[in-house]
Amino acid sequence: MEETPTFPCADKITFDDEKSAKTAAIVADWQHELAGNLVPYRCRYCSLWHLATKN
Repeated sequence: MEETPTFPCADKITFDDEKSAKTAAIVADWQHELAGNLVPYRCRYCSLWHLATKN
């Protein structure tokens, strides 16, 4: 039986485009009082967009 490869990002929420990811980041920041701490980035594994916390 052949195993299907999984990406390191498989458990992350994905967004189809940068605009959707930015909107989700703004909403999550507002809901959780994160003060702009979430930023969208394009994933090198799946080519979709995810959110990350700023350092």
